[in-house]
Amino acid sequence: MKSNSGFFARLAVIAGTLFALVLGNSAAATAAPGFDSGPWRIVNSATSGHLMPAGYGLNHQDGILIYAWNETATGDSWHLEWVEQNYYIIRNTDTSKCLKPGGLFDGLKTFVTQATCSNSYEFQWDIVSRWNNPYEGQIISRSTKQALRPYYNLPNQVVILDTPSESAMNSWSFNRL
Repeated sequence: MKSNSGFFARLAVIAGTLFALVLGNSAAATAAPGFDSGPWRIVNSATSGHLMPAGYGLNHQDGILIYAWNETATGDSWHLEWVEQNYYIIRNTDTSKCLKPGGLFDGLKTFVTQATCSNSYEFQWDIVSRWNNPYEGQIISRSTKQALRPYYNLPNQVVILDTPSESAMNSWSFNRL
């Protein structure tokens, strides 16, 4: 039996946006059901690696690789900024940089990097819930239509983009900090 939770979630987003427009409160328009802005720790379901930029959030340069790192450290805190529909910009709390697709890693897969934030499609991510749990699912790039996952099913891996699937490697949980 199909759940109506997605319909009600979208209805709540529309109602919240309209409410914000009527009251002139732009902050309320950025919230979406299930995800306020955060901060969130984003953890891979297969490796338990925490999403974080290389350098534990201390390196603020564009182009820094993103890892699924298997320890709690600075740099693993993220804010979700709702753009439209199911799309979010995912901003690191420490670097103020956002996730985006990078270049080829190992000549095979696209790696994920951090860069100065923008509302362009390459910075927008769809969070596709898994098992009717709004706090666990795939993170899919709007520009490439590929899902985040660690390169290998091992600790401390570079995060790449790959074909979306129900694999635990493609699944991430969102834990409130």
